[in-house]
Amino acid sequence: MLAGAHRLRGPVRMACAVGVRLLHTADGPTRPRRNGPVLPLPAASENGHRASDQLFSTMREISDMSEPRSTSYEVTRLHVPLPGSFEDAVRHYESLVPPLDTTALQGLVGSRAPWGQFLDQAERNAPHGFMIFWRNAGTSLMSLAGENTSFVMYLMGNHTIAQRMFHHDASVMLHAPLRTEIYQGSDGPLFVIDKPSSHFNSYRHPEISRVGAELDQKVADLLDRMGAPVPAGLR
Repeated sequence: MLAGAHRLRGPVRMACAVGVRLLHTADGPTRPRRNGPVLPLPAASENGHRASDQLFSTMREISDMSEPRSTSYEVTRLHVPLPGSFEDAVRHYESLVPPLDTTALQGLVGSRAPWGQFLDQAERNAPHGFMIFWRNAGTSLMSLAGENTSFVMYLMGNHTIAQRMFHHDASVMLHAPLRTEIYQGSDGPLFVIDKPSSHFNSYRHPEISRVGAELDQKVADLLDRMGAPVPAGLR
């Protein structure tokens, strides 16, 4: 045993038993860490014992940073009938959701403009809140395999809205921009999208969930403008 080492009791001893290193310095025992800088443990209570819930909370934080993590959740997919022909539906959608103005955006990035200018530019680019970041009309490709269903896929979003979620959890960019599709169904064109909040609620952060609900409302408003029925739960 190292000279001057403390005898381990209770949760501290248990922490060592599961393989968490407990280091000591001249200032006393330190917070358990697998890697990285050493941080002080929470202060001892009046009776000399450290609060076990604080230590176990620290252990959970370590686990979150150093081990794989999986999240299971339920997603609501919406299939919404659109008026008119497939071509009309695509044209109407793209008139309401314009392409991202990459020239303007690159100019702002290159000049390191303040974020307020990005907000102003996004509002001009997307008067209804959404822009198209990517578009792929895959009908001609699938036709080579004998498929005859017309469809167009999109990534639709707004980087200034995404930033408000990214601030809390960088992994939200897995679901921002939103993925959408218009395809020709047996009875007319259909618009397909996952309900935004069903993804963003899975991050279990109130601010991210708040933005998810805002995106639900923006999708509902978009469907209204397209002359389509709004599914229950989007408002």
